[in-house]
Amino acid sequence: MKNLTIALDLEGTLIQDHREPRPRPGLHRFLDELHDLGARIVMMTTVEEAIFRVVAKGLVNLGAAPAWLEDVEYVSWERPCKDLSFIVGADPQSCWLVDDYEGYVCVHQKDRWIQIETFFAQGEEDRELERVALEILQKVSGHGLNQ
Repeated sequence: MKNLTIALDLEGTLIQDHREPRPRPGLHRFLDELHDLGARIVMMTTVEEAIFRVVAKGLVNLGAAPAWLEDVEYVSWERPCKDLSFIVGADPQSCWLVDDYEGYVCVHQKDRWIQIETFFAQGEEDRELERVALEILQKVSGHGLNQ
């Protein structure tokens, strides 16, 4: 989809945390589905870029993520919130933030937030990425899943 940008959080969203980067079930498929939409995918995380790159490489090496994740665009941001206007060249109204932590969502951009349940100790039965992928498809298609 032209001009669509998806900003992804890392810890608690795609993986458990950067010290124990256990991938969330369905991660590879989720990232592939976003990529197939033609969306611009960026990382917006509290994890420093150098650490994120190491984690991304590890996920790719495990086969848990597509190779392009190693080179995905990283967006630096400043607290208190992940302001979508920090994504260079993107219209915040064409962006979606997928994040588990409401505290990092800007009050004036709550309508651009797709909340995901925090990933901690859930097992393979966790289906949050599948649910979020469907929600994104519904939001960007304008007419639900019947495409």
